[in-house]
Amino acid sequence: AKLPRADEPPADKSAKQNWQAKRRTLLAEIVAAKSFDVDAEAVGEVSSATVAGAQIQRWRLHLSGTWTIPVVELTRGESQGTTVVVADAGRAAVAEDIEKLLAAGQRVLAVDPLFFGESKIVARDWLWGLMLDTVGDRPLGVLASQLIAVAQHGHDTDRSGRTVTLHSIGPRSSVIALVAAVLEPQAIGQVTQRDAITSLKQYVIEQSRGVSEAPELFCFGLLEHFDVPQLQTLVAPRKVETVK
Repeated sequence: AKLPRADEPPADKSAKQNWQAKRRTLLAEIVAAKSFDVDAEAVGEVSSATVAGAQIQRWRLHLSGTWTIPVVELTRGESQGTTVVVADAGRAAVAEDIEKLLAAGQRVLAVDPLFFGESKIVARDWLWGLMLDTVGDRPLGVLASQLIAVAQHGHDTDRSGRTVTLHSIGPRSSVIALVAAVLEPQAIGQVTQRDAITSLKQYVIEQSRGVSEAPELFCFGLLEHFDVPQLQTLVAPRKVETVK
């Protein structure tokens, strides 16, 4: 069967905005998106790192009393904006990406959401994904909602009130970041991606991946309506940029 079964967006600007709003609502329903209140708990004192001379503050973000996710905030000098970083390999593995962002004047919020980095479940994490499915949640929705909560926190704590950039590294994170950007058009201003996938259908179905490799991408009903190009269309007119 031809997937996804998606209509093309209308050419008229007003009609396209209405179309995007309806599609955004549909996506939120499919992934069972959540809205979290954020309670930020500082962990330890602010420290100046000897490497790269960045100031580092560790946080625990408590999300509506349900999830707690670790975030490291890094700054060097006066920031020109805020970038939220999420990576398949975890934040500790992407120091080079973080250094580039710091050099560009960005305040960096490096997050490890469910299944990634510090928040990785060591044994059979995909079974926890299936458990979430059984109670009506969707791992993709949980992850995207966690990322949205971090982005909203970053937006709220930006001294100039600027929107944040989502920077994803890896195929799994690329889809999570796109879903988050679609669902949060106010706090998230753009998306930059490294090692992103261009097709969910190709990555999951045609390459015969199992649920144990990327439990959040096995989201019932998602591919019927949305692949990567459709998600990018819903992010527009905000930019989705591929970086090296």
